[in-house]
Order: sequence, then structure tokens, then C-alpha cells
Amino acid sequence: MKSFLDQMRQGWNDPLNKIRREKNKELTEELKNIEKEKEKPFGEAIYSYTEEQATDDGILTKTDDIFPKMPQHLISHITTNLLQSKGYEENREIKRACVLDICNVFGPKIRKIVGKDTFLSGYMESPNGERFKVFAQQNSTGRWTLMLPEDY
Repeated sequence: MKSFLDQMRQGWNDPLNKIRREKNKELTEELKNIEKEKEKPFGEAIYSYTEEQATDDGILTKTDDIFPKMPQHLISHITTNLLQSKGYEENREIKRACVLDICNVFGPKIRKIVGKDTFLSGYMESPNGERFKVFAQQNSTGRWTLMLPEDY
């Protein structure tokens, strides 16, 4: 009578088992390739636009520029469109207290989802009393950008 190990060795060397192992390896590789494709569903990026470029072009405003003496906080950028169209900027002057208010409203909401999600939406009241929707998106710096839905 064959020992358990001998039976295992015989099974391992069995031609059908070899075919199964090879097929299993192929399927495993195929699954890995599918997972890689899921990471980039649209393929390689044709062009990417950095936060620095958007800031230079006037699309984004750095909160570090608005509050240079304040320690780094979660929100790194706010779209210029949000600042200008919702009353956070007047005569090319940013209303710092109002911008601080929006950062203080969204900061705790963002802290709740950090590590769980990279997108948040909510409502805010502008300095002129208008209620509006705001999106917050984690950016490449690991910090967050606040924007209007049309800026997304």
C-alpha cells in the first residue's frame, strides 16, 4: 500500500494534474492582466494637467497663498470660478474670512472620509446668502480641491 506522500507525488506528476496546473497559471495571469486593465479603464492618459499648471493659468487658487502663515490644512486649492462666482472674491481681493469659513465647513467633513473615499459633495452658503453645491476632490498632493460641479 502506498503512503499518503507517495499518492500525492503520483498525483502531482499525473499528466492531467500537470495540464490543470498549467491552465491554472494561465488563468491566474489572465486575471492579473484584467485587474491591471481595471486600474486604467481608458488606457494611458493622453495629456495630464497639473495643479501647478492650473494655478499658473488662473484656474485654481492655492489656499496656502491665501493663508501663508496658517499651517498646512486639508484643502490645498479652490477653483477660481467658485471664489469669483459665489462672492468669495470682490474687486480681485479674496475675502479671507469667507474662504476660511468654507475651509472650516468642509475640513471636518473631509476628515471623516479620508482613507475611505476621494470625493465628497455638499452644500454651502455663500457670503451673499446663496446656497450652492460644492464638490471636494482629493488631488495628487493628497490634499483636497474645492470646486463647483461645473468645474469638475
